[in-house]
Amino acid sequence: MVGHRAVAYVARAITAPSADEWSRRELLGKTLAPRTLGHHLNFVYGGAEHASPAQTRAGYDAGTYDRLVALKSELDPASLFRFNRTIR
Repeated sequence: MVGHRAVAYVARAITAPSADEWSRRELLGKTLAPRTLGHHLNFVYGGAEHASPAQTRAGYDAGTYDRLVALKSELDPASLFRFNRTIR
């Protein structure tokens, strides 16, 4: 399931890794926030330990995320599949 397929544009910024990379990402996110519908999970870099539940949720339309939560609860209650952007 991929969210936000109906958007007209995609903004993607690629930066060189550095100590302040996360703060630059936050600044870009805050700058674009008024015009942002969400994000595609493939464009959220870094390991799953860097992904907050809010970032994962923003990768899906609300109805899609809710269906994924229901499926996860039914099919993977022990959260065996958790080494990515985990649906909680």
